[in-house]
Amino acid sequence: MLRRTPRSLQGSSRWGQFLDARGAVKADLRDRFRDNVKSFEMDRKWAVFPLPTFSVRAPVDVFYRFYLAAERL
Repeated sequence: MLRRTPRSLQGSSRWGQFLDARGAVKADLRDRFRDNVKSFEMDRKWAVFPLPTFSVRAPVDVFYRFYLAAERL
């Protein structure tokens, strides 16, 4: 099951979206964040981030079947 994460502002999924693989700031996302902050609403803090974050839930046996099958290839 894929779903948007709750309204937490902690973690690299929220803040990490601004950095590329080399650790440089992604200017386009930085600029969108700055624009979004101008219309900041305290009860919708997560809305200032340009990209939504998601979490996945699945039974652990699905994970093991996928990765154990990959090891046998």
